[in-house]
Amino acid sequence: MDTIKFDIYDRRKNVLVKKERVTILINGVNLVKMIRDIEFETAKGNKDLMADYGNIYIYELIEELDTYKNPTVLGCTCGVKDCSPLMVDVRETETTVLWENFKHSAKRRKPVDYSTLKFEFNKEQYYEEVNALKQVIR
Repeated sequence: MDTIKFDIYDRRKNVLVKKERVTILINGVNLVKMIRDIEFETAKGNKDLMADYGNIYIYELIEELDTYKNPTVLGCTCGVKDCSPLMVDVRETETTVLWENFKHSAKRRKPVDYSTLKFEFNKEQYYEEVNALKQVIR
């Protein structure tokens, strides 16, 4: 079973500082890194063909996860969520939450095969993380 963590702290210089954006860690690995690794292969090393994904704002991620079956989980580093968004299909079973079928909606980019990214989270652990994130903005 995979694990997810929504990290809102900046750990540089061993100082914990709350950030406005959320780092999504899956099995301890930053989702941005996973996506960049896949896109690097697709683009055959040409960084001009890769998206510049970054973490999205806390309130945007909460709204996406609460509202949509295919939420945006990463946006552009420019800070605009709808600039090169990366979306994922979220499906629930009785005991798990599945993230699969990652896709970008940038029309100017080549399709990227993200099919190797499929995650199955324990439902209880997943919603503990989502609810902890919601507590930050209350």
